[in-house]
Amino acid sequence: MTKPTIKRRIVLINKPFQLRFALYMVSWLIAISFIYPLMIANVFDYLFQILALDPRGPELSKLSATREELLTELLIIQGSLIAIAFFISIFMSHKIAGPLYKLKLFLARVSKGDLSQNLYFRKADHFQDIPPVFNIMLDALRNAQTEKELIIQSAHSMIAEIAASQEGEFKGRLNLVLSALTPLLPPQPEPIRQSESA
Repeated sequence: MTKPTIKRRIVLINKPFQLRFALYMVSWLIAISFIYPLMIANVFDYLFQILALDPRGPELSKLSATREELLTELLIIQGSLIAIAFFISIFMSHKIAGPLYKLKLFLARVSKGDLSQNLYFRKADHFQDIPPVFNIMLDALRNAQTEKELIIQSAHSMIAEIAASQEGEFKGRLNLVLSALTPLLPPQPEPIRQSESA
């Protein structure tokens, strides 16, 4: 059996996020790309200054030294640009990976039955539209769980009443049903103990 090929027709699935991310990355690339034309313009300015001083041209040793200086400067600038791009990528990926990591932990808790907390992301994180949707789903799960607990509690109480008035084998079967339902009952709150000094 072959897997069906899935063709994604909609490229912008989350339009606001994808456009904002693309514009952010492009703006940094544009800013960084302006450095190279400025460097080339400075090299030509420098050569024009040297040629203006000596129309016959500078000595070969001076040009060789200048070439070495320029290559060193270019390597330093290129290394700096790579480092800047790396840190920008880390910063941007944190705003993406952070919410996904938090969502992963949240889903792990919910899968274990912990419905006690809602999902929240930091203000500057991406995917701000996800927590409200998950919290609505979580509220629906909590309500469904509460309804089921009430039904189980009610059934448990009715069966306990009937079992109290019965005898013999039927009472034994009802007690088996009660013991099966007991673990499904919601935990009862601890009774408040009054201190002896009061």
